[in-house]
Amino acid sequence: MDWAESALNTGVSWAVCFREAVPSSAAAKTFEQILIALEEGKDLIHAVDKTRAELVEKGESGTALL
Repeated sequence: MDWAESALNTGVSWAVCFREAVPSSAAAKTFEQILIALEEGKDLIHAVDKTRAELVEKGESGTALL
């Protein structure tokens, strides 16, 4: 979270980060899903919401907590 806050303070518009440690495969899949949604034209909030819904439905164990 410190890195995200530092980035925001230096002018980065937004940052996506995890609050807790997650398996790297889960993190990679989550970021991939967020990027795909952003490329589809969704804003960040909708991209995260879409990804969260997909993780609840068919994600790896524990990813529904992201």
